[in-house]
Amino acid sequence: MVSAAVPAAGMQYLAGWSWSSAILFGVLIAATDPARKAAYSF
Repeated sequence: MVSAAVPAAGMQYLAGWSWSSAILFGVLIAATDPARKAAYSF
């Protein structure tokens, strides 16, 4: 939850996005973050 909330709050406050768009962005980024970390660990 926190890994989705932090980017969502950042996009809402810093970029001025609506909460619905910011939350969608946060959820998508949180879902792909572990794959990104795994890809760079090799």
